[in-house]
Order: sequence, then structure tokens, then C-alpha cells
Amino acid sequence: MTARNGAIAVLILVLAEGAWWASNNRPHQAAGKPSPQQRLSATAQPVLAPLNAQASAAIATRAIASTPTTSTATTTNAETEQRLGPFSIAGTDYTIVLKKKKCPPGSMQAGGDTVVAMEIRDASGSSLYQKTFPYQAANTEFSDAWSVSAGVLSGTNGTGLLISYDLDSEPSAPAPESSGWYKVFGAVDGKFKPFSGPILVQGGLITGDASNKQFKTAGPLDSHADALKFKVWAHHFRLVYPVRVDWKEGKLSRAQVCDRAAAGSNSCHYAVAPEDD
Repeated sequence: MTARNGAIAVLILVLAEGAWWASNNRPHQAAGKPSPQQRLSATAQPVLAPLNAQASAAIATRAIASTPTTSTATTTNAETEQRLGPFSIAGTDYTIVLKKKKCPPGSMQAGGDTVVAMEIRDASGSSLYQKTFPYQAANTEFSDAWSVSAGVLSGTNGTGLLISYDLDSEPSAPAPESSGWYKVFGAVDGKFKPFSGPILVQGGLITGDASNKQFKTAGPLDSHADALKFKVWAHHFRLVYPVRVDWKEGKLSRAQVCDRAAAGSNSCHYAVAPEDD
């Protein structure tokens, strides 16, 4: 089933300008207060988009079904450590190390954990990627907790590491779909690297089993690229948006090349996901 309407036109206009990534916005918050996603980005479109420079420095993470391995916390601000993995990619094992702190006393999420740093290490313990994330040392109007999930992304033409970042903010208004950031890592010419910046999705990945830390692409696009499909909220319906994972070049891009209409606007056809998905 396909759909072509104003929402998709807006989506493509955004993706077609220069680099196809653009800053996004989280859903509006109740009582006129901006949500954390509004504070990170500029526009509210049902699209995949990268974090801007400020937001990129503020990403954090949620762990899937993993237990802390080391605890040094005897006070509220002391850090604990949690490890995810190891994940085997192209014959090499990678481990994600998360640094966590307790949310501040008096906040709506007091007692819960929030990630303040992430590091990816290889089997020898060498650091390959590092990220730090914001921490509210005192109670404020908003209470934010960051989290990460991770798993192996398996495709016809390659295998990588898929990491998703989520933000839990209180107070917040209900939304049709939660939003999160997705980032793909892989080995290109023997070097482990990120495939483009994180992409923002109001929806989620269609194929995968987060509980087993296993994710799959939707099939090959050519001899060195696979499609990664997301279910994206488009304000009136949920469309299926494919992203091209180029294992050879180590990058993400649009899976579709849109036609140019006679009026000069860009448009694409996308499948619509059933409401019960």
C-alpha cells in the first residue's frame, strides 16, 4: 500500500536539501512547556534527522537487559558502570561501557539511573568511540533520564552494531509514537567507524528483536548495501521509511531517489504501516 500526501512532501523537501539530514523536534509538552526534544532541535517533522552539534553532545543511552558489573556508588553523584556485549562484528568483539549516575534527589525520577557517558571498546580494551551526556546535578523544572540499547545489525551484505539512544523526560505529554536516535557502526577496510551521524525517528525499527539484541535489515539494495526500515509517525498515519546502509562506504543515506514533479516539488511513494503494527 502506498501513500502520497502533504506530509510526505514535507518529508522529502527536508531530506532533499543539501545533506539530507536536518534537525528535528520532540512532541509538544503539556501546559505549554517545551519537551526535551523541542529543546534539542528546531522543527517538528515526521522524518529521520541528525542531531545538531549541541544536541549531539547531549545524547545518552538505555541498556537492554543488562546488569551493572561494577558499582562504586555510595553517594548520589558517584558513578556506576554497566557493560553491554560483547557484540561480534566481522570477527571482532566489541563491548559498550556505560557510565551512570543516580537522578538528583527531589526530581520526578529520583532514585533512577541516567547515563552520563558511553565508550565502545574492542577485544583488547582499546577505546574506539566515546560520548559524554548531560547530567542534572540539581532538581529543575524538567527531569531527564538518558538511556541506550544496542545489538548486532545483520544484513545480506554486512554486519554492524546498532545503538539507539532514548530520553525519558518528566513531566511530558503522551505521544502517538516515542522518539529515539539510531546510530550504526561497522568495520570499513578493517577500521571500526560510525556510519554517519545518529538519525532521529519518531517511531521505531520494523525488523529486529531488542530483547535478544538482534536486528536485521529488510534485504539487499545492491551488492554492497542493505535497507533498514523504520516505522515513522507522519502525524496522520505511520509510513515505512527505508534507509540505505552502505557497508562498503560506511554511510547511511536515503534508500529512495525521489521523482521531481512538474511543479518542481519532490515527492516519493512509501508504504503505510497498518495501525495495529
